Amino acid sequence: MGKVAGAVMITERGEGAREAAHVAA
Repeated sequence: MGKVAGAVMITERGEGAREAAHVAA
């Protein structure tokens, strides 16, 4: 859950959206 939450927070900010997608995947 921590990784997903972090990815969501990053995507929400619009910074490193692609990176967050890789982390989520």
